[in-house]
Amino acid sequence: MTQDPDLERFASALREWADEAMAYLSGLPDGGMQAIWRAEEWQLDSDDVYRRRNALKTSVNYGYIDPLLQLDSYRQLEEAANASPCISSHLDTVVGSAFSRSRLELRSIAPCCRPIHCLSSWTSHN
Repeated sequence: MTQDPDLERFASALREWADEAMAYLSGLPDGGMQAIWRAEEWQLDSDDVYRRRNALKTSVNYGYIDPLLQLDSYRQLEEAANASPCISSHLDTVVGSAFSRSRLELRSIAPCCRPIHCLSSWTSHN
């Protein structure tokens, strides 16, 4: 099976952007994460009984998304996405059904690739 060079370019640009984004976020005092409060999580106590407890959790701080979209590697990612007919035909269009639809934009899907990239890097090294 022949690889599509446009998709290869997009995948490479996505990896480069994810690496640069992770380096940027790692340099922040909070690592690009924010504390959120999630009440009533089930936790196992020392007596082997699960009880509901309030737990402090962290999540991605989406306030850092705009600086990540200003990185040079993101511009290369945009160029690669627009160069691929397979990808560009789906970007900036409305996707979904008559009852539920949304506009698919690169800026909305690229940040979702951050955890995927981390997982793929972790599994390739372990």
